[in-house]
Amino acid sequence: MSNIPEVSLPAEKIAEIGPITLTNSFLAALIVSLILIVFALLIRKKIGIVPSRLQLMLEFVISLFLDNLKAALNNNEKKARKLLPLFLTIFLFLFIANNFSLLPLFTSIITEEKTAIFRTPPSHFGLTVALALGVVVTSHIMALIISPFKHIGNFIKIMPLLKARSIKDLLNALLEIFLGVLDIVGEIAKVLSLSARLFGNIFAGEVMVMIITSLAVFTHYIVPMPFIFLSAFSGLVHAFVFPLLALQFMCGTIRSVQS
Repeated sequence: MSNIPEVSLPAEKIAEIGPITLTNSFLAALIVSLILIVFALLIRKKIGIVPSRLQLMLEFVISLFLDNLKAALNNNEKKARKLLPLFLTIFLFLFIANNFSLLPLFTSIITEEKTAIFRTPPSHFGLTVALALGVVVTSHIMALIISPFKHIGNFIKIMPLLKARSIKDLLNALLEIFLGVLDIVGEIAKVLSLSARLFGNIFAGEVMVMIITSLAVFTHYIVPMPFIFLSAFSGLVHAFVFPLLALQFMCGTIRSVQS
């Protein structure tokens, strides 16, 4: 059997700095952030009138997200450009983080307790929940800034109850209150849906490759290759899926207070 770390659902503790506990997924997220910063600085210097292949790829991604934002915001390009950096940053972070296991050396560093020093960040449920929660909370903050009373009224629907003048009106008002509660549950479901989809796919890919690699000595190199490519492809797909779904959720919340 190989000397790989054991499968663990929560992130493993690596060290403690005062009250702060460092986990392997947190350390990997820091590495991904540093890679993004260096990447951004290099791209800034190399952008030119005659685009390189990398610049063309980035322009394609930017156009894709900008077009989706404009379509979701009723062709409001000004607001679309304001939101573009948020979703573009999420995409670039997940693009690297989802495929962190493909980076050389990082995932091969293991402690004496057979714990990996670095772990693919989205394979930790806490990170995916934090991303999804950040998007949903930000969308509600923006909606409250645009129209606070209308946004609150979309969930706490007491006005029909105050205006009820008959049993029929009362029943309709109670139905509206029930629908408002369902809308609140739906917002919680958005967080769970976004986070669980990303976490499940990335974690499953990591475990699949780990198990196949550990079967025998001859499965260390060539045998896992198709599964590694499949896992990488899944990571690429979900780097697009997560921000595009988050985009639709946020823009839907904003439209609900503008209509």
